Amino acid sequence: MTVNRFRFNSLRTIALVGVLVAAIVPVAVLTVTSALSVRNIIIEDTTSQSQRAAVALAEDIAGFLDDQAQIAAFVADRIAGQETPDRETVTPILDDLRENYPLAETVFVTNRLGRIIAISSSVVDDSSIGNDVTDRSYWQAATSTGQVALPQQLVIGRNSGNPIAIVAAPITGASGTPNGIVVMTTNANRISAMADRFAGDTANQVGVATATGLAVAHNDDSVTAAETDFSNTPIWNYLADGGSGVIDNYDDVNGVQRFAAFASVPNVDWRVWISHTRADVLSRVWATYLESGWFVLLAVAFAVVGIVLLVRLIVGPIESMRQVVSKIAAGDLHQRVDERGPAEVADLARAVNAMAGAQMRALDNEREVSAGLQHAVKKYSSLASRVASGDLSARAEVDEDGELGELGRGLNSMVASLEQLAEEVHEACNSIASATGEILAATSQQVSSAAEESSAVKETTATVHDVRQNAEVTARKTRVVADLANRAKETSEGGRSSVEESITSGQMVKQHMESLAERILAFSEQAQAIADINDTVADLAEQSNLLAVNAGIEAAKAGEAGQGFGVVANEVRALAERSREATAHVRRIVGEIQKSSQAAVIAAEQGVKTADSGSQTVQRSGLAINALANSVTEASQAAQQIIVTSEQQEIGMDQIVKAMQNIEQSSSQSVAATRQVERAAQDLDRLAKSLTNVVGTMKVGNGAARSAR
Repeated sequence: MTVNRFRFNSLRTIALVGVLVAAIVPVAVLTVTSALSVRNIIIEDTTSQSQRAAVALAEDIAGFLDDQAQIAAFVADRIAGQETPDRETVTPILDDLRENYPLAETVFVTNRLGRIIAISSSVVDDSSIGNDVTDRSYWQAATSTGQVALPQQLVIGRNSGNPIAIVAAPITGASGTPNGIVVMTTNANRISAMADRFAGDTANQVGVATATGLAVAHNDDSVTAAETDFSNTPIWNYLADGGSGVIDNYDDVNGVQRFAAFASVPNVDWRVWISHTRADVLSRVWATYLESGWFVLLAVAFAVVGIVLLVRLIVGPIESMRQVVSKIAAGDLHQRVDERGPAEVADLARAVNAMAGAQMRALDNEREVSAGLQHAVKKYSSLASRVASGDLSARAEVDEDGELGELGRGLNSMVASLEQLAEEVHEACNSIASATGEILAATSQQVSSAAEESSAVKETTATVHDVRQNAEVTARKTRVVADLANRAKETSEGGRSSVEESITSGQMVKQHMESLAERILAFSEQAQAIADINDTVADLAEQSNLLAVNAGIEAAKAGEAGQGFGVVANEVRALAERSREATAHVRRIVGEIQKSSQAAVIAAEQGVKTADSGSQTVQRSGLAINALANSVTEASQAAQQIIVTSEQQEIGMDQIVKAMQNIEQSSSQSVAATRQVERAAQDLDRLAKSLTNVVGTMKVGNGAARSAR
């Protein structure tokens, strides 16, 4: 339902408001757009001026510092031209500099060791001569780079109390190495004066700070005097990275909204910024609005007067027409509208009169159609009630034409189709019930078979697992047999080699035994010589023992340094003792050798005969060992083949175990699936019986009520 939001407002009011809105809204939009444009122009102009001023101030400061650097470099060049600069020759140069450049408060010169050799100052006396300045940053910067060191920050003079900038220029000798520096301190109030020059009013801020945020100059002298650190203020978030640009909006330390422009001073990387309060700029904007607002108000007043006159001319005839239309809407269709007036209003009046006549004719036709429609609806409603109660043999009498007749015939056709469908569904339910019974019996039998099959598969899997374990035991035993066969093979090969060597050795023994008898006689003679030598060795052992005792005494005297030597002395003494015992033993052996040499000659002759007999026996043993080695080799090869077969059998059993596990898993899944099919068949059987009962309650063409089987 659409809500008429203007039903309590007259056309005159709506037209007046609409025309006023149509006229005033564009004017208001244009006014607001112009106001925003003016605001943006003023802000952009202020920002642009601030940006140019910040860049100009940065350039002025850079020029000021460059002047200091050039003056210091000029003085350094003059001093470097002297062969032996000293206090007497350098001081006039420094005094001349201060006289011609009043901003220079103090100028002094150091030697290459960093000690002051000359000074000219209005606030410092000669007591500074000889002071060491090598720990100062300007000394380190000038001497390390060989260039003029510009001030990275200002310091407050101890005597003058003024902020001063320190510039240091190296004095380069003929070899190119610094021989000292010229240091000039300059009153930096000049930089504050530059900042004051760019401050337009008390609402503006002009500031200069070092790269670390320490105040250099500010239009508020208290900021500089307090040596304010701007690195902790909100504006430093924009100034920290250097460069130049514009800050659209930020809050200062007092919470006042500002916007600013900033730039960097070349060479020293100082930060320069000029900021304005947002309230100051907005006051300029509102002043501009007030100057141009009177013209807008005058234009709106003229527009309102013209709109009121136009609305009265248009709305009068429409109001008369509204009264007549209200009577027609109340049921008085005999009322007619005056067709005089503007062309559009006259056309509308004629249309209203024609509409009233058409409504009268339509009302008569509607009464006739309504009577016929009520009769048809009553018949079709009766048919629907009988069908809803289950009587599909009911039909409606169709004696109407047109769409109502088509509706009646369509209803009869629909009921006939429902009757045929009910009969087919009844037959299908009977078939489904029969089929589901058979399916249910088959699935129950299949579930039992699948369960038995799963149990058999589990037993088979356990048996295969036992066979696999037996195969592993067989494989391990086969490897042990193979190892034994390999070792037996190696032993037989060694025996064969030993027999061959024994045959060769037997022949050599025979030859040696023949010559042994000859040599034993000579050996008996040499045994006496050995006895003499043994006596000499006994004497040497006695002397070594004495030396070892002396060495142990000396090692004990040497303390820890002689411990290693003492160990050696003990070993020598033990060796001498063993040598003495050995010589006694050798003496007894030599005596026995001499006694046995005669018996050895006889034994050697018998050994020759025994060697012949042993050689023949060894040859027969060699033949037997060769045969044994061949048998062992064949057994080793057979064992290797058994190992390969066992490994293949073990791999095959692993595959069988995995296959049986897969079969067991598949069997379990099959049992679960069969049980699901069984449950589905049971559900289908119940559904078929339920559907048969529902269809059986319907009455079909023969009038008999069918019941579910």
